[in-house]
Amino acid sequence: PKLQLLLFYALPISAFFLGCCFAGKGRSLPLPVLAFVSLVCIQLTRSLNLSEASLLTFVLTGSVTVAFGVVELKTSNRDWLFRMVAWTAGLVCVIGVLESWGLIEIRSAGRPSATLGFRNTAAAYAIGCLPWCVYLMTRRQSMDRLTGALTSGVVLLFILYTRSRGAWMGLVVSSLAVGSWYLHLRRQGVRSEIRKSKLGLVSVVVLGILFLGSLEPAFEDISSSRLDEKKQSIQETVRSLSLPGGDRARLVIWSHTFDMFADHVLFGVGMGNWSAFYPLYDGGDVLHINSAPRRPHNDYLWIASELGIVGIGLFAWCLISALHSVYQRREPWRIAASGSLIAVATHSLFSC
Repeated sequence: PKLQLLLFYALPISAFFLGCCFAGKGRSLPLPVLAFVSLVCIQLTRSLNLSEASLLTFVLTGSVTVAFGVVELKTSNRDWLFRMVAWTAGLVCVIGVLESWGLIEIRSAGRPSATLGFRNTAAAYAIGCLPWCVYLMTRRQSMDRLTGALTSGVVLLFILYTRSRGAWMGLVVSSLAVGSWYLHLRRQGVRSEIRKSKLGLVSVVVLGILFLGSLEPAFEDISSSRLDEKKQSIQETVRSLSLPGGDRARLVIWSHTFDMFADHVLFGVGMGNWSAFYPLYDGGDVLHINSAPRRPHNDYLWIASELGIVGIGLFAWCLISALHSVYQRREPWRIAASGSLIAVATHSLFSC
């Protein structure tokens, strides 16, 4: 019922947003987006689980179409959208921080979830929103800067509390990419909106957030997906990458998923059908009475296995087109857009 309720409200809202973005003469969905959305909708007819496939369809089509829709918005509407993203992310992450401190309890498949159902999902949402919060810190209006500073701090702190290594990797890669692009623009004479006098204060605040983020969570979680003892602190979470079993069987699942893709290379096994086909390839490596993975923890392998080489090719076309549209001009908001895209795209390599 929750998924159906989500779709019931999300679909008309998304449709309204897209209508506002692309309404007008000469505006239309870009070709790669139109092709990918069409394929996903056609693949929906092959699904063995229509409810789950419908949610995946909405997530895939909604993410790519809304991302391109932002580019078509007027500047004033776009600024309001960025503020709403920051305010919403700040509120959600405040809930997540309070949950990590044990002050509130939210039942979910993996805490802290900040109302989003699972900590990795919450982490993906947070790293996608963080660049927009930082972007507001560079604006000229004092209220935007204050909003950006407050939301950036709480979002970063919550990302640390999720102990999501994929999200941390996405944040690092995104920061390096955006930082390199920013330095490149500076060398070309583009004026910076960042005041050097504030960098020292920002550094102190970041160090404080890292200290708070290193504290062990204060909540109790008895779910099967709870944080294990290897990820109670930042140091232990990073160290877990080198420990036996640190990949949480992801490499095995990826290998079997690639075999699934190789057997259905053209159009895949159908939207939402990965979990139905995976047992045929597992051979007892991961599946047992207490473990039944529902996804391969890699979005690109997931798309390739369900939509085939045609689907993953169209999806890659969408990503490349999005980055190309972002880098066409030197507007500051495009730097934030690239940071958000790179962070989520990197996180998608390890979790989904």
